[in-house]
Amino acid sequence: MLPPETLFVIPRGSSNAADRDAEFKESVFSRRLFVYVDEWHNKRTLEARAYGVAPGDRRVLIGFQIDADRGIAPEQLWKMIDDLDRVVIMRDMYEPSERTVPSQYAGQVTRFDAVSPDTALDLTKHAAEGY
Repeated sequence: MLPPETLFVIPRGSSNAADRDAEFKESVFSRRLFVYVDEWHNKRTLEARAYGVAPGDRRVLIGFQIDADRGIAPEQLWKMIDDLDRVVIMRDMYEPSERTVPSQYAGQVTRFDAVSPDTALDLTKHAAEGY
């Protein structure tokens, strides 16, 4: 059973791509929190910051992680999620806060369909350490 604050769940293998796309766009524009369930079944709460298309026509969400399950605060980190079947969009919104999506994430997106109102994109060419 899902917690009452859940707005909706995107079911695995959903065939309604148009509605899914609209729901993800709206969640980003509305500054919604979402929960990502990783491959080890840990829940990560993230601020939805950007949504778009990566190479191979893959839909991706970029979020800023604010807890690591059961209210545990993680290191501040960004996540790019391309398995959107593992995302639960919450009713809760995060407080407005200015953040910039780092170039290593923003640079992987070929088209942004939604960016939250208080989010900037670092579109400079990313240079990894040691190169």
